[in-house]
Amino acid sequence: MRPHRLVFRSKRDLWLTGAVGLSAAGLLASAISALLSGPLSPPVILAALGCFGGVGLCLGALNTHYVLDVHALRIVSTPFGWTVPYAELRSVAPSASPLSSPALSLDRLELAYVRGGRRRTVLISPDDRGAFIEELA
Repeated sequence: MRPHRLVFRSKRDLWLTGAVGLSAAGLLASAISALLSGPLSPPVILAALGCFGGVGLCLGALNTHYVLDVHALRIVSTPFGWTVPYAELRSVAPSASPLSSPALSLDRLELAYVRGGRRRTVLISPDDRGAFIEELA
């Protein structure tokens, strides 16, 4: 049983961080453009709100981190989150999969676990992979 909680930030690839930043900037520019384009009709207001929401999602993703708690691994990628109890964890393996995941680098770990009788996986990219694996073990 883990006596404390440890937090590992996601490793960040420069190109991926840049892509998230450019996406946020593009959404913000779209929102401002929609608001300045003319009369504020409901569709324009909704479009601007959607863009501002997208900026929040992009910037929140940059806060991706992994918490090793007493009974489970918690994966946080604002506004999303996963909890994987250690009892469900089956394997940890290196991966470079480009699939969408709570990881800001392609230097990833694939965690396989079983929940409700179904095998599931999640990809993560802790900044100190060796320490993360050691603590997880």
